[in-house]
Amino acid sequence: MKTFAGIDLGTTYSALAVLNDQGKPEVVPNLAGDRLTPSVVWFPQEQEDVARVGAEAKQMVAQQPERVVQFVKRHMGEPAYRFSAGGREWSAVEISALILRKLKEECVQRGEASDVIVTVPAHFDEVQRKATMEAGLLAGLNVLGLINEPTAAALYYASSHEMQGNVLVYDLGGGTFDVTVLEIKGTEVRILTSKGDGYLGGIDFDRTIVRHYDAEHRAAHGTPLLPEAILLSRANATPPDAEVRELYQRLLDLAEKDKRALGARPQITRVLTTPAGETKVTLTRERFEELISAYVAKTEMLVENALEDAKLRPRDVQATLLVGGSTRVPVFARSLEQLMGIPPLAVVNVDEAVALGAALAAGKRIQERSPRALSPVVSAEVSKTRLTDVCNHYFGVLVLDRRSGGHPVVRNTIMLRKNTPLPCSENQVFSTVQANQRSVLIRITQTAEYETDPDYARQIGQFQVPLPPNCPAGFGLKLRYTYDTDQRLHCEAVLANGRSFEGTLQLDGQNATSQSELREKQQKLEKFTVE
Repeated sequence: MKTFAGIDLGTTYSALAVLNDQGKPEVVPNLAGDRLTPSVVWFPQEQEDVARVGAEAKQMVAQQPERVVQFVKRHMGEPAYRFSAGGREWSAVEISALILRKLKEECVQRGEASDVIVTVPAHFDEVQRKATMEAGLLAGLNVLGLINEPTAAALYYASSHEMQGNVLVYDLGGGTFDVTVLEIKGTEVRILTSKGDGYLGGIDFDRTIVRHYDAEHRAAHGTPLLPEAILLSRANATPPDAEVRELYQRLLDLAEKDKRALGARPQITRVLTTPAGETKVTLTRERFEELISAYVAKTEMLVENALEDAKLRPRDVQATLLVGGSTRVPVFARSLEQLMGIPPLAVVNVDEAVALGAALAAGKRIQERSPRALSPVVSAEVSKTRLTDVCNHYFGVLVLDRRSGGHPVVRNTIMLRKNTPLPCSENQVFSTVQANQRSVLIRITQTAEYETDPDYARQIGQFQVPLPPNCPAGFGLKLRYTYDTDQRLHCEAVLANGRSFEGTLQLDGQNATSQSELREKQQKLEKFTVE
């Protein structure tokens, strides 16, 4: 039996949910009975086609850190990222595909999860979204589309609770933070805006505690626990020395436990055993909150920026919703309450809301494409809410501007504006600058804010448009950008002679992956047994 599912592909934990016979979303436990699966992959032996994903892999982080990869979501869309294990080099997309395969294969108790919606952080750019789609395809999934994590949580919230007015979703997970402002009117959910940070989450708080351990060790023994470069790194740092790697991972594991304990207790004390001897360390909740105060301030700033973009004040928001496991750190809920003037709601499971909303989104997508695939009961349930999302970035094109007089300068011309309801499309007409040009290079940009300076615009892709022979200067070209409901960009150039060219984006200097290349990669991954 085939089924469709929503998958929350998280930085630290992932989850899969499906719709039951009544159209209600339910998280499917893995074969070990856990509702969440650690987003961790372990390669037990070199040259063996075996990868273990989940709790067992997480347990091996401290023992065999050189064979364990985690937090890979932070590297999605980075062509240079590679992890060496299992006798080969792994990209972030391929590691993510192994995690998705684990979720897919352990959904057997509810049928074969082939058609899925996968969640992504709201701040993910076009390159990261494309990478996530590819990971799903490599895992053997039919990816119906993507949905932003806070949007998925809001969809589930709106479908299961009566609420009207403006709602702020505060999504603080293991590795990323997003804040989304939305409006609920009757059965319609309309996203207004989102803000986010890809380096703000639970693992950053763990590393802060490790730095506290180091400070206590220095005070007791006069020597550091770890190299300064590792202590200051905000990336998924991997110390080159095996002993340092093992110590670092062991300290991170202890820090995660202490972080969770401080949510319930005012103070923790433990004894660290290190090569220099034993060190007694104490950490109070108050001191922990001081250590992570910069992260708290960053979330407050992003909340304020999101409200400003939505043209709202805190008093205009009727409810705030906590999502993500890291919202269990008490200071963040207090901070949000002080900022908004109302206590945040924890009426949904903060760990599971995103996957549950993604399952609803999958049902909606199936309903749009194949209405008869759903039973009348399920169809009626998923129809209860309507969702309108928005474009989360500005998309532009680099052009040569002669209008300002003097020497021509390159400008970033905005084609699609942030917060435009989806799907959306925009055309602009441009012209060639020289006679007998053979082609025009369309350079596509993406920015978080409105930006015309090319130095501050990220070029996310390009495609070449051939021109007819003997083309005069001023030859017209109409450029069309379309952004679909999956928040994926499509580009088309139409020449004055009527010929059109669809852009095959060349993302970050890498050629777009063809279907044959994807299939080849998928076949290689299929040789690996995922346990």
